[in-house]
Amino acid sequence: MSIEAQYDDCPTCKHAWLYHRNNVCFGGDRGHACLCGRVSPPTTKNEGRKDDAGKLRYDLVPVDAFANVVKVLTVGAKDYGDNNWREVSPFEDRYYAALMRHLESWRAGEITDPKSGLPHLAHAACNVLFLLAGKETKT
Repeated sequence: MSIEAQYDDCPTCKHAWLYHRNNVCFGGDRGHACLCGRVSPPTTKNEGRKDDAGKLRYDLVPVDAFANVVKVLTVGAKDYGDNNWREVSPFEDRYYAALMRHLESWRAGEITDPKSGLPHLAHAACNVLFLLAGKETKT
């Protein structure tokens, strides 16, 4: 069964948006979708509508990987106290060095940190988050 694609103009950005004869598109059966992120209203009365265009897409975060980052944060809070990472000095130097140690251990083939039992990349991700949070509080 082939689905015939048709195009029309998006009322928001005037790009052509893709839809199919049966109103199923790459956005699912929620309506038509455009490259600008706009999704038209649902085509059936049984569907709900939520305007999420332009909002942060937390559903794109890989849950398993994120859970490992949270596990590292939990171990750190247990060992050093909640949010103690904010008090480390010199902040950027220490977290950059920790980030690189975890990346180098991972590159050398050591997947899991021997102290925590958690992935080196999860530790590295925490260090990147700390550096990012530290940079944002300074600007």
